[in-house]
Amino acid sequence: MEGWRQKRGLAERKNGKIYEQSKKPFPLPHPLASGYMIKFFPALSHLSGPIPKPHGDGSLRNGRPLVPQLPRRIGLYSRWGIRVEEQSFRILVVDDYEPWRRFATSALQKQPGLLIVGETADGLRAVEQARELRPDLILLDISLPTLNGIEAARRIRQHSSNSKILFCSQNLSPDFAEKAFGTGAAGYVVKSDAASDLLSAVTAVRQGRRFVSRSLAGHDFAQTPDTRLVRGLGHVVQFYTDDFVLLDGLAALLRGSLSAGDSVAAIMTSPHRNSLERRLIAQGIDVSEATKNGRLVILDADQALSEFMEAVGPSRERFLFRFGDRLRRLETAALVKNKRLVVFGEMVAVLWAQKRHDAANRLEEMWNELAQTCSFYLCCAYPASAFREKEGGPYATICAQHSDVVSAF
Repeated sequence: MEGWRQKRGLAERKNGKIYEQSKKPFPLPHPLASGYMIKFFPALSHLSGPIPKPHGDGSLRNGRPLVPQLPRRIGLYSRWGIRVEEQSFRILVVDDYEPWRRFATSALQKQPGLLIVGETADGLRAVEQARELRPDLILLDISLPTLNGIEAARRIRQHSSNSKILFCSQNLSPDFAEKAFGTGAAGYVVKSDAASDLLSAVTAVRQGRRFVSRSLAGHDFAQTPDTRLVRGLGHVVQFYTDDFVLLDGLAALLRGSLSAGDSVAAIMTSPHRNSLERRLIAQGIDVSEATKNGRLVILDADQALSEFMEAVGPSRERFLFRFGDRLRRLETAALVKNKRLVVFGEMVAVLWAQKRHDAANRLEEMWNELAQTCSFYLCCAYPASAFREKEGGPYATICAQHSDVVSAF
């Protein structure tokens, strides 16, 4: 297309430059507009892309060439030759109701400075996309398939702690909103208020302020500290039904942690250890290098147990001394870089499989005691087949030792 017909004349592109054939002088675009860039810096014409198409009526906005939408950061040069940056607030939309996603993306992408980088209808996929895309803001529903929004938010905060979370839910219950804020979320929008509240909420969160939808404005929700400051205190447990599901989820957790610069310790059974290492290598993690530089420690669960187990059960003093020393070294290495320590352990599962239930419970207590003097995020795993009943009894006892019961890491 060589030009656009309009009332004022013909604007066309020739030899990498834009001209206007009109009696009136062509209005000068903004210094960062594509036409101006091409005219004064022809060598940078590749940054501006093709000439944008006109509006449906064939006109141009304010008689100027339309500037293509810029990505989050794009290198440009001002008329003085100084490099500048264009910054957009990047948003991921997560909701299983497709009409709502359409409404949210349509409303937000019309606003200057906001950029929709992705959308999904699945909780687990939301965690993956948050890790991959590192958005500035995540609009998150609570009722999601595979993984509910509350648990998804907790995992997102573990792997993408700089991403702010704004819950958008049709649930008016203050209890649900309290749980949402308990994950470290920055705001809660009731969908029935979204027509008037959504843009205000995004603006508030972008400016570092908390937002509560008008339908819940009368409730005083507790302020939750930034989870980047408290995330090391988690002690979660998963009851898995399939080894492959466990190892796939664990590999994703540890890969994300190592990629983010965190330190990792894993105490595993021999078969699980070999399978995990193969998965990490397949996902591009240099296990040997991470081990060599002290950021990754993988121990055999049976051998580790032999260091502190006695006939009557685990020795508190030997456990706290041996494992406390190891974890504090890893913790120190992580804290120097403002990172965290992630720990996965199967020693309790080994004891449980040996029918030494009291010893397993005692070891869980020791892990909690160690967490009082050493900050780490601890994940435990038991095969679900080891528990006949999922209510009361041994199952309830194990759950009581943990901060959260998760369906996947």
